[in-house]
Amino acid sequence: MSEENSADMLDCDAQLMEMFVANAADLLDEIESDLLKMEHMEGWDENLVNKVFRSAHTIKGESGFIGLEVIGKLAHSIENVLDNVRERVFVADGETINLLLDCFDELRKLTDDVDNSNDADVSKFVTQLDDLVARKIGGDSQTPAAQSPAEPACEEISTPDVTASKDTVSKDTVSEDTVSEDTPCEQATETIAVASPVPAKQLPGDVLIVDDDPMIQKMLMHHLNKNEVSTQAVASCGECMQVLQNNFYRVIVLDFDLPDGQGVDIIQKIKMIHPLAQIIMVTGDVNMHNVVNCLESGAIDFLPKTNNFDLIVEPILLALTRSHRWVSLLHTKRQAVSA
Repeated sequence: MSEENSADMLDCDAQLMEMFVANAADLLDEIESDLLKMEHMEGWDENLVNKVFRSAHTIKGESGFIGLEVIGKLAHSIENVLDNVRERVFVADGETINLLLDCFDELRKLTDDVDNSNDADVSKFVTQLDDLVARKIGGDSQTPAAQSPAEPACEEISTPDVTASKDTVSKDTVSEDTVSEDTPCEQATETIAVASPVPAKQLPGDVLIVDDDPMIQKMLMHHLNKNEVSTQAVASCGECMQVLQNNFYRVIVLDFDLPDGQGVDIIQKIKMIHPLAQIIMVTGDVNMHNVVNCLESGAIDFLPKTNNFDLIVEPILLALTRSHRWVSLLHTKRQAVSA
């Protein structure tokens, strides 16, 4: 498949950097023009504001995936300002636009010398951006930490170690119509009187990746395919829900910020359609508030975007193994009920 054919390209750090730099240069050219339009826009242009935010979000996300920590740090603070503007917490006045232009200029310098970017000091720009947010909203710009999430209601079922691969994860799953949304462990075994196998045509892949960045899609698909995990990718909340109407995936890797909403907002909708789906959130903005919100909504894990793909792929493989275990448990219960 195409992802396999591009393995050499995706394994080459130099070419990954080239892809990032080329994409960032295009985005930064557009951002400069769009910021000037924002400064002089009459009324409210939601599409324009969202476009600038998405561009900053893309730079932050891609930089995190290839280990450009300083670029990601500055892009994160820029994104925080733009997020407040798009949420209409404060307006993009002349002061805000000028500071953003200066910060995007600094991002351009960093991407022009990307090999040395992690040695750069962007603390001055980060401080200015954070101070701007604090002054505009009249308080601390950081989201207050929430309470730590509670322990799971039930323990995982103990089973022998299994390698989570395309061959190991059984395609012979069961109908989810009779399975309760919130209870993958004990209660699920109580609610499965007449489960039936899902047709093979409803299993186009083990993992559905929901992320609007094509580069991140390809990189995740590449690393999962190397582990013999079949994948499919979509770019928005709407596309995700449309695909899930007729297809079942064992694991859904869901980006927190998407063009048409936040991934956390569709977690419960996904669980209503497919209660057994394992949902893993991935984001460049990890804070306790987001973590708790996603876990309480039904996600099983919350992962940072990072260039260490073991930290992302391993939880996905474990989720596939867990899905296989639950399905086996449901089959066993069904056989016992039918006996």
